[in-house]
Amino acid sequence: MPFEKIPLPGGARVFDLNLIGGLLLPCQEFGPAMCQRGRGSIIKSPALPHTCRFQR
Repeated sequence: MPFEKIPLPGGARVFDLNLIGGLLLPCQEFGPAMCQRGRGSIIKSPALPHTCRFQR
């Protein structure tokens, strides 16, 4: 489905999944321990790279 055709409820669900579930929650869960150690990484990978294609 083209990006501009994604309905708002579906887009909001994907946004919540990627931002909240994929970035915010892991940072809240693992961030404090990484700060204590003074190092660490959270690697965020796009969940749907092949479904959001932009045509030129």
